[in-house]
Amino acid sequence: MLLGTQLLAAFGDDEHAVVVYDTRTTLVESGPGAEYVIVRNGQITYSRFIFDRLPFAAAREAAGTTQ
Repeated sequence: MLLGTQLLAAFGDDEHAVVVYDTRTTLVESGPGAEYVIVRNGQITYSRFIFDRLPFAAAREAAGTTQ
């Protein structure tokens, strides 16, 4: 389903990071998302993924599907 990604921005320090990107999928040309991570001892200990569902909902509606 994923055809490609584009990194838009990345910010952080030794323990926290935010990555903002756009995705291109078989359903939509642009599906923006972001991820917030916490790193402890070189390992990701927390990850919060946020994405815009609206482009996917609109594509499904246009295709006449609800799932």
